[in-house]
Amino acid sequence: NCLMCKGFITTPKHITQFEEALTILTKQIVNNENPHDKEHLYAVKRLYAAYLEQLYMRKEEIENAVIS
Repeated sequence: NCLMCKGFITTPKHITQFEEALTILTKQIVNNENPHDKEHLYAVKRLYAAYLEQLYMRKEEIENAVIS
């Protein structure tokens, strides 16, 4: 389940999991005082956000294809 691994794949049905992960990461960032740890958490959050953006795009494509 490593987002950075070559074989990692996901689908729009996992959007909720990515949203939950972003919520958790945000709380961890707020509660963490170590600058190095915060930087790492921000990087992980950006990665999750990028995946979530792509998942929303795929979901919209699927919904548009069904409507057409």
